[in-house]
Amino acid sequence: MLFHNGKKFLSLMTVFVLSFILCSCGGNASDEKEPSDTTDETEVISSENSEITEDTLLDLFKENIYCMVNIFSINHLPYDEETQGGHICKVSDERFASFSDFEAYIRSVYCGAEADRLLNHYPYEDSPMYLNVDGELYINVDLAGAKGYYVDWSNCEITIDSADAERCEFTVKGSVEEPAEVPVQEDYFTNGVAVFENGKWVLEKMIY
Repeated sequence: MLFHNGKKFLSLMTVFVLSFILCSCGGNASDEKEPSDTTDETEVISSENSEITEDTLLDLFKENIYCMVNIFSINHLPYDEETQGGHICKVSDERFASFSDFEAYIRSVYCGAEADRLLNHYPYEDSPMYLNVDGELYINVDLAGAKGYYVDWSNCEITIDSADAERCEFTVKGSVEEPAEVPVQEDYFTNGVAVFENGKWVLEKMIY
């Protein structure tokens, strides 16, 4: 009888211990979910955060200057002398192995509407300077040219004038020194707008 009661006591103790362990494990399992929940919330906040900074604007503005000075307005990309149709030449710049590379770069700097204008209607409506020829990047040399540009942006300063989650207006300060018998360097200011489009900040228009 004593053995029987002892066996019953051991069984009860075993159940008690197992219940305690399971409850403890259940508590830990619940605690382990919290970091995951916190991480998900952080990711959502991060993906919705479109706050712009002067550093972001400076990076965009530098790419804009490269586009304006070296690709479109002041000068053009280098090209091979061998022509296709007399005035259509293949671009030789190694940065753009294909037209799609070139298009992706332009769209990383400018909003959709401005990128469409530069790719398809610059310098004239339906007369683009750069062409897609069998997937490769070509240039219409009749539409290319070079002109003087005397603004120095090497030490430019950017000031955010107004900004929200989708649009930012800003001012850029550089310097200009026009050709003259006695050149005089003066401050030069221009304004720009950046917009938040497709998950990134891009410029609304080319800035000169």
